[in-house]
Amino acid sequence: MQLTLRQAAKETGLTKPAILKAIQKGKVSAEKNENGHWRIEPVELFRVYPKDKPVNEGNDNQLTTGNAKVNSSLQVEVKVLRERIEDKNEIIEDLRKERNDWKKQAQTLLLQKPTSDIEKLKETQEIKANDKQTYKTPEKPIESNKSFWGRLFSLKE
Repeated sequence: MQLTLRQAAKETGLTKPAILKAIQKGKVSAEKNENGHWRIEPVELFRVYPKDKPVNEGNDNQLTTGNAKVNSSLQVEVKVLRERIEDKNEIIEDLRKERNDWKKQAQTLLLQKPTSDIEKLKETQEIKANDKQTYKTPEKPIESNKSFWGRLFSLKE
């Protein structure tokens, strides 16, 4: 008794395109009948793809116990992760409060001495004027009869 693509897919739990691809790649040998449909020998099919086994074959107690263990461990993990998220949210809230405090402090410092651009320009001009007044001209004129090296090292010639 040969199987069709549909029957082979049903027996192995794969899709029809997956079985056809295996045939085209040469993993499973099959023949086309006179209508152009693929016929697969069950022995050849199950050589490459074992029969699809039911999930529960009398191991209901083991699966239930295993699922309970997995479920309880997942619940513990979820609880731990939620606590970590809560800790992170508290840290974020503290950082936001701290940022707002710094922002308020910066604003109060800016508002303490309001100066416009014109006032700043006037201040710089006053500083320049004061610098000119405090600059003193040398009392002793530079002697031109000394050589460069003489003036540099204050040597007398």
